[in-house]
Amino acid sequence: MHEDRLRSLLRTIDESEQPRPEFADALFERLSIQAAGRGRSRGILVLLVAALLAVALASGIAIGSGMIDLPGPSELPSPVAVASGSPSVSQTPSATVVSPRPSTPPAIAPNGLVVTRADSLRYRAEPGTSGAVLGSLALGTTGLVLDGPREADGLTWYWLASVACAETPIDAPPCLWEGWAAASGPDGSAWLEGENLDFCPPAPTLVELTSMTQGSRLACYRSTELTFRAYFPNLPPDAGLGGACEWAPTDVGWLTCQNINYFGLTATDAPLASGIGDFTVTLDTRGGGTEPDRGQWLELTGHFDDPASAGCGPAGFNADPVLNVLNCRFQFVVTAFSVVPGP
Repeated sequence: MHEDRLRSLLRTIDESEQPRPEFADALFERLSIQAAGRGRSRGILVLLVAALLAVALASGIAIGSGMIDLPGPSELPSPVAVASGSPSVSQTPSATVVSPRPSTPPAIAPNGLVVTRADSLRYRAEPGTSGAVLGSLALGTTGLVLDGPREADGLTWYWLASVACAETPIDAPPCLWEGWAAASGPDGSAWLEGENLDFCPPAPTLVELTSMTQGSRLACYRSTELTFRAYFPNLPPDAGLGGACEWAPTDVGWLTCQNINYFGLTATDAPLASGIGDFTVTLDTRGGGTEPDRGQWLELTGHFDDPASAGCGPAGFNADPVLNVLNCRFQFVVTAFSVVPGP
């Protein structure tokens, strides 16, 4: 019953890949016996089953020979979640991609750092939308939190200041700023986010300190006593030393008059080509302290955010007393030093 057609269909597969002829003959005989006595319509069904079998075998050969590509594990769809009460479905995906959870920004707090998440974020003289606009901050600007939070006009405000400026504060006006900025918009979108201080080395070296901004150093260590080693180099002939400071005779002159401070340190003993060093520290001369001799290695202990900074408001290079205080807080005040062997 259509024996020739069925045998021909089964044997259209490449001889090296097809099943043995005995298998095809036995299969045909079994199908023929099962279809016997069931009418002509069963014969059509037999032919259909045989055709499907031939297609499946041919597909297997094509896949095995590389003619057809199956998706690899990385291209498989993600497992489908089964709702509660639905029949249990056992799934064992060959690869599972887990998206990392976004880290939660730390709370905004005084002496911490924030980053702006809105472009052209205005900062004002007072908290509130009626405060005079002092300027605007670009997206991604880092600020040091001086105070806050304050609630005004339905918004939460923080008093921010710049974190970076030239070591010599005579250049301060272009790079120092301070003012009040709103933490989020009326719709709840974040305009300010707290910044993690994971980058703060617990016992920083001179190289690590010089790689940080002034505000970052203050946020990381505040008034904590730190100890590190450094070289106190000889000054080159063209060091370009500053002149007198009108606040030098005052109680905070030793702290605010940085343009006459030549206590610059380096991380190597290589001669200076120009300048006074990579990192300038301040020696409290109120107790009669003097600088060590140059051209030697030192171990220094000191801190940022000296209490005397509070008196720097009226004495400094900025018309804004807040910025004068901030600049004094940035200074590293040496409380002790000793001569040590070089590395």
